[in-house]
Amino acid sequence: WELGWRALYEGPVDAETAALLGRGAMALCGGLTVLAVHGVARWVHEGEAWGTIVPTILASACPTMLAHTAVITSDAFFTLAVTLATMAIYAMLYAAAQPLVSFPRLLLTSVATGVAVGCTIAAKHSGAVIAPLAALSLLLRICSHRAP
Repeated sequence: WELGWRALYEGPVDAETAALLGRGAMALCGGLTVLAVHGVARWVHEGEAWGTIVPTILASACPTMLAHTAVITSDAFFTLAVTLATMAIYAMLYAAAQPLVSFPRLLLTSVATGVAVGCTIAAKHSGAVIAPLAALSLLLRICSHRAP
C-alpha cells in the first residue's frame, strides 16, 4: 500500500497525468487491435470490400473492446498481443507451406511469432490460451484445400 501511494501521489508525475497516459496507452492498444483485425481480414479475403470492412466494424464496435480500452488494465494489450500472435502463427505456417520459401523470410516469421507469443504470455497468465489457437491454426492449415 505504501509503495503504491508513493508511486501515485508522491512521485514525479501527478495522478491525473499518470491516468491520462495510461488511458492513452490502452486506447492505442485498442486502435492497433482494430488495425490488426483489418489487416488480417484484408489478407484472408484478398482485399474484398465486404470481407474486409465487416470484421473491422465488428472489432471497432465490440462492447468488450470499448469497455476494456477505457480502463487501465492489461486486457487491451492482451487482446492486441493475442491478435498479433495468432496472425503471426498463421503467417509462419503459410510461409512454411510455400514450395520455395527463402530462409530469411521463414526466420523472420519465426522470430515475429516468438515475440508475439512471448508478449501474449507476458501480458497475462491466461496467455497460455495461445497454445490451442496455434493448434487450431495448424489444423486449419493442414485441412485447407487452398493452394499456398
